[in-house]
Amino acid sequence: MASAAELHRGIVVQKALNDEKRGTKMVQQVHNEWVFEVPEAEVGVGPNWDKAH
Repeated sequence: MASAAELHRGIVVQKALNDEKRGTKMVQQVHNEWVFEVPEAEVGVGPNWDKAH
């Protein structure tokens, strides 16, 4: 069972994504691991993190 802090953190993250008008959705949260469904249009591509985003 998730703690209140974990639930709150998940709500804050999803709200931030919604506020940025992103299509990304959090689909699962287990402890410190989060799983997101990300539309292909929002996926960056590059040789490293900086170049992809």
